[in-house]
Amino acid sequence: MKKLFLMLGGMVGLGAVLYFVTKDSIDFEGFASIKDKIPKIEFDKVRQLLEQKEDIEEKITNLATTITDSAKELVEKSSEYAQDKKQSLLNIIDEAKNAIQEEKEKLKEIRERLDNKDSEVV
Repeated sequence: MKKLFLMLGGMVGLGAVLYFVTKDSIDFEGFASIKDKIPKIEFDKVRQLLEQKEDIEEKITNLATTITDSAKELVEKSSEYAQDKKQSLLNIIDEAKNAIQEEKEKLKEIRERLDNKDSEVV
């Protein structure tokens, strides 16, 4: 445990020594000029990001409108399609009913003929 504290103390001490040794050799004027440029750079980036945000919002709005219009069109067309298919099925059912009715009438006539022949034979 003592070795750990000794090593930590040595690292802190080394960091302090390096700070004070390099402090005098640091170019503070260079940092000042960089520090002055940072707000301008950040402002330009913020402006660009805001422009991009507006473009993205516009694209999203356009896409949402397109999707909404397409969905409405799809609902309308599907409703028309369903109505057409329903009417087609109803027509087929009516035709089938008529065909069944005709067949019933034919069967009735055949039965009547058979009954007439049976009564003549007897």
